[in-house]
Amino acid sequence: MEWFGTPTPAVTVPITEPAACAGIRLRISQGLRTIRELQRIREGLDPRIDREEIREINERIARTRAEVDRLRNQGEQFGCGALPASAHPELGAVFSLEAFMAEFLGRRATSTAAPTTRC
Repeated sequence: MEWFGTPTPAVTVPITEPAACAGIRLRISQGLRTIRELQRIREGLDPRIDREEIREINERIARTRAEVDRLRNQGEQFGCGALPASAHPELGAVFSLEAFMAEFLGRRATSTAAPTTRC
């Protein structure tokens, strides 16, 4: 095979991430802050009195965690680098309300099922 002409000089093409990555990072960080704040509020509640509020907070934490996971997946699909740390290590173990109540009140859970944990 014959080549026509002289080779062109090497060209460097910078690879940038999509513009959406900055917004995804911001929303993940906001979600993680929301989760930490909800956990702080939940820690100050009395499970004997504030059962409904604890349940609502747990649901908000779960919804926010799901949104953070969705954003993380979206960021990974877009090829975003350096996304904020996953929500799960930030959260630690989240026990079922029944297990939490049993531990708080100093007696065994009435259920034989193991406490539910999310990691």
